[in-house]
Amino acid sequence: MTEFEPDRFLKIRKLGKGNFGEVWMSYDLLNEEIVAVKYIKIKSAKPDDRNKNISSFLREKEVCELISKKGVDSIAKLIGAFYSLDDDGDIEDLILVSESGEYNLEQLLKARSRLNTVGNLSSYSFDEVIGFVAQISEAYKTLQELNIYHSDTKLENIVYSKSKRKFILIDFGVSKLLKKEEIERKQNQISLNVAKYGQAGTEEYNSPEKTHYWKWQKWANEQPDDIEVGNYQETFNPFKCDMWSLGVCLEKMIGAGKNDNIEKLKGNKFLSNIIHNLKEEDWNKRFDSMALHNYITKNKLKQLTEKSGILQKESKLVIVLNREKYERTQMNG
Repeated sequence: MTEFEPDRFLKIRKLGKGNFGEVWMSYDLLNEEIVAVKYIKIKSAKPDDRNKNISSFLREKEVCELISKKGVDSIAKLIGAFYSLDDDGDIEDLILVSESGEYNLEQLLKARSRLNTVGNLSSYSFDEVIGFVAQISEAYKTLQELNIYHSDTKLENIVYSKSKRKFILIDFGVSKLLKKEEIERKQNQISLNVAKYGQAGTEEYNSPEKTHYWKWQKWANEQPDDIEVGNYQETFNPFKCDMWSLGVCLEKMIGAGKNDNIEKLKGNKFLSNIIHNLKEEDWNKRFDSMALHNYITKNKLKQLTEKSGILQKESKLVIVLNREKYERTQMNG
């Protein structure tokens, strides 16, 4: 690790904040690209939080370094790991800098619904969604090959990079690197304890097996101290859990809450099959990332990433949003 050079990274906007510290979208003046800079508090953190923050930093750094060695375009690569010093020469923050994009999928989806100036962009077409999942499936295939469980797949954690013309999976802050000796197999299925590996995530995107555990945990925490609740014994496949969350993302992209879109989806064999197999209630029957990737390859769906026009439309949308932001800045300035 080397000392952080704050003058190299121009802060654009804050992406997140928590007990760990802050994450900022920044512009890397050296490499001339958009990045995410995660500042993990050390000196200003409480003693208990400080140890957790250091452990979290080391774990995320290890995961990101493994991913970066693979060089897959659809996963955020680690630019570098740094430390910053205060005036006394003590370590103030530990810092991770990773690839990112201008906007995440949730922001782009909301913008599509709002804008009428970019042509027909009010929602994603079925071919566009297939084009998207054809590209991002490579990211999840790579994670499974590396035994990495993302654990928090959602629209906010997939960004679009206009310069690279790619969707990129980001944020490995709560991901899990599964050791080979930890991976149990039953009838050729990976089967891990939900209580040990299913604690992180976003409720709206949780698979049924994680949702069940979260409800059980809430119930257990509400019981009096003299009640023995025992241990949660149910198992799950974490890679298939990521796939359920990806299925939720696809449903949001096509506006699955609208009845007419649900009916239209039945007429698109490929997307209907993908969503059905990602959102299979029985995780034993659900696609893992390898099965998804094989389905896309077998049916030659990768061509839709370019053919559907989704990359061109997202780039156009980024330009519109950047122009809006500039105009607001000029008005406020």
